[in-house]
Amino acid sequence: MKVRFSFLLMIASMMLTLFFLTACDGKTSSAATSKPAAETSSEVQKTVSIPSEATSPSSAPASSDSSAAKKNGAASDADAAASGHASASVEEGSADSKAKGKTLVVYYSWSGNTRNVAQIIQKATGADIFEIVPAEPYSTSYKEVVARAKEDLTSGARPKLRDAAPDLAPYDTIFLGSPNWWSTLATPVMTFLDTTDLKGKKVIPFITHGSGGLSNTIKDLQKMAVGASVQEPVLGIRDEDVPKSETDIYTWLRKHGY
Repeated sequence: MKVRFSFLLMIASMMLTLFFLTACDGKTSSAATSKPAAETSSEVQKTVSIPSEATSPSSAPASSDSSAAKKNGAASDADAAASGHASASVEEGSADSKAKGKTLVVYYSWSGNTRNVAQIIQKATGADIFEIVPAEPYSTSYKEVVARAKEDLTSGARPKLRDAAPDLAPYDTIFLGSPNWWSTLATPVMTFLDTTDLKGKKVIPFITHGSGGLSNTIKDLQKMAVGASVQEPVLGIRDEDVPKSETDIYTWLRKHGY
């Protein structure tokens, strides 16, 4: 009987120990798993927050993008340009144009040299452009044109123009181009000057020429453009240099504020 009681006591003791160990393991296991879970959660939050702070404005929420744009106007303009929405830069260009006043390029060209220069100026400035065209076209023969130009200059004749000049009232600045004919302006350009009112306008001349250079072109222009302010520096380009003159033209335009 005594042996049986000892046996039962031993079994009870073993069961109590097992229960105690199981309870402790449960607490230890729960604590062990909860702590890594908290660390894992913290690591996830860090991994999310770091890219979020480095996110580019294009992928940020609209409100953040708007806030960034207010804080950094330059970056906002750059983003607009990169995305093809260049409204800000276009408005700035318009404002600059208004500050300079509206501009017109007027020219006469027989061989095409003066036309090429005029088109480069028009492209660079964004100005309107008007070509002076005689009602009766000149011969394509150089000798015949030279003879007719000399005859017109000697007699004081002015060739009629095919098209009337545009209304110059809206324009503050006029680029005026002519070839050098017999050391002066081409007679179709003289007709334009005789039939238009340039009073109060800024006139910026450009001349294409051979070996004669500018000759009397600018002096005669100053006499004929009554009331206008003929601006310097004048652009003079030799005929053979026209095809490679674009850089020189841009440099000259900058001197006039374009």
